[in-house]
Amino acid sequence: MRAGVSTSQEGGQPLAGRPPSRVDSPVRKELERLYRNRAKVAELMMDNSMLAPVFERLELEIAVAEATDPVARARAVVALQRSMAIS
Repeated sequence: MRAGVSTSQEGGQPLAGRPPSRVDSPVRKELERLYRNRAKVAELMMDNSMLAPVFERLELEIAVAEATDPVARARAVVALQRSMAIS
């Protein structure tokens, strides 16, 4: 089974790697771009661990884009803002 293609067993939530089908087209395209970039950075990290902050930033941006309810989106936005303040 390829990572990020199936759904998790807890509640059928989509795993990271593929946008949920209920996501609007512009958001879906953005998520697909973020997933591709995260995969590229993950490969590059095998040789250069200094890219970890970039990988973490992509993870947070994906969390914001995937959030479907207002509370989840607010939490993701706060996490993203905190990470930007620390960097």
